[in-house]
Amino acid sequence: MWDSGKELAEYEYLLVLQKAGKVKTIELQPKFGLQPAFTYQGKKKRAITYKADFRITMADGREIIVECKGFRTRSYQMRKKMLLHKYPELEFKEIT
Repeated sequence: MWDSGKELAEYEYLLVLQKAGKVKTIELQPKFGLQPAFTYQGKKKRAITYKADFRITMADGREIIVECKGFRTRSYQMRKKMLLHKYPELEFKEIT
């Protein structure tokens, strides 16, 4: 179920924060649309999405996207940049 021990440890930490009343909700692997699917010269191109590890809603209503990373691939860096551009209202937390 978990991609890494780091991700599991973060989930357990978020559960502690939730029990303490600091976190309202924890959503696992939320998806964000970055670019819709389209057709180019008769060929269908798939949509580009970003799947985070967690989306948490804090007690004060702020939403935070949490990403646990051991290694930052080029694809990850590009998608993260697109996510931050398209959803500037989100707070992003990367755990390395």
